[in-house]
Parts: sequence; structure tokens; C-alpha cells
Amino acid sequence: EQSAAHNSGIELGHIILSVNGQNTADPETCAQMIRNAPRPMNLRCYVPPAMNLTLDEGTHLVKYDTKDLEAPGSSVEWKRKYVVVGGIVTKPWMMNMFYRKRDYDIAVKEAHAGHKISVKVKQFDLRGARIILKGRDGKPNWVDYPSERKPWYYITILPRKGYPIKISSESLDELEPVYSAVRRFVRKDMEARQEYQMGRSSYNKNYGSRKGSGSDVRSSYNNYGGSNNYGGRKGSGSD
Repeated sequence: EQSAAHNSGIELGHIILSVNGQNTADPETCAQMIRNAPRPMNLRCYVPPAMNLTLDEGTHLVKYDTKDLEAPGSSVEWKRKYVVVGGIVTKPWMMNMFYRKRDYDIAVKEAHAGHKISVKVKQFDLRGARIILKGRDGKPNWVDYPSERKPWYYITILPRKGYPIKISSESLDELEPVYSAVRRFVRKDMEARQEYQMGRSSYNKNYGSRKGSGSDVRSSYNNYGGSNNYGGRKGSGSD
């Protein structure tokens, strides 16, 4: 909001077809073309039919500094953060937490300009993570605080490294965008790992285990965002 594109009528869901007359091939190329294009800039967009769109971000209450899988015993123990899953500031498998949306907006502008991110951000790697729910219906957990008028809903994310990450909202509608984004990535990540294991098992069965075997499936997994040892990564849960 309040950006030049927004003020010119470009909205969430519009698809950019060309930048100053040059056709765009993919989102990354488009972003680079926009950064390097002289101003004023002419964007040609396709406006799809009306659809329901959600952002994989929002202001939530979080807790990530204890070993507990359950919600904290008091509502005051939660921290309010602006949570973003993926996005242009980081990789698709990262979840960032900013103090406020304004800090995220600053980070977006700095990332577009190719500058180092100056605002403080908490980062978590979702590769290999699991979502912990009490029930089997896929619905978020909930906690009832005496000081609150209605229950708070929350999810617990168990990363490969570090403490559990709990994300809460006062309503299911507020929690749903981030919950859906995390759930979607975790599902794809699990499918990629299973495909890797099946491909590796088949290779070893047919040709025998040897150094460097399974390189084709390993390369495919690496392209998705994994690593040779399934989760070796840097900066998990770091500031």
C-alpha cells in the first residue's frame, strides 16, 4: 500500500506482462527489470477475473524461546511480530518475523534495491519442519486465557533445529493465511524428501551402493531448496 505501483492501480493478483515494452519471463526477471528500468515506467498487466487472494503474512502473537509445544500459561508471554512466510526478502523455505509491518516494508525496498537488510528480523528455516496439532482434523490448537474474552488459536511448528515456534491469533481467519502457507510448504517439502528417498533406494537396489550414487535425484532435491544431508543449513532461528 501507498507504493507507486499501488497508487497507479496495480493490485495484488495483477500479472505483469511487460516492463517498458519488454516482455517478462518469470517473477525474478520481472523484479530485476523493474529495479533497472528508467522512470517513469510503463507496466502492462493482465487483470484476472475476481478471485479470493490472501497474503502469506500478517501481525501475529508468537513464542519461540522455550521447549514447550503447548501455548504459554499467560497471554502476556506472547510477543507481537509481523510474520512473513517466503516473500521477496528471503527464500521460499524461510519464515521471517519483524517487529512491525513498517520494518518489513523497509526490508522489501532494500531487497529490491540490492541493499543489505538494515532492520532487525528473526529467521526460521522450515525445511524438515513439522506442524504439531492436538486434534486430527487439521484445525489449529486453541487456548483459553481468563484475561481474554475468547479463545486464542495457535499452531506449533517444530523445526529440525531450535525450539518450537508457536504462532497465535485471536481468530481463525487471521491465523489462516500464515497457517496455510506453512502447511503448503511442509507438505511439498515432505513430498520432495520422499521422492528423494524412493529414488535413492531404487538406484541402490538396481546398481548397488557406491560413492556419489543418486546424484540425479539429489540434484533435483537441491534445486527445491534442500541439501545433500537433508537439512544442513545456516542461520536457523538466528536474528
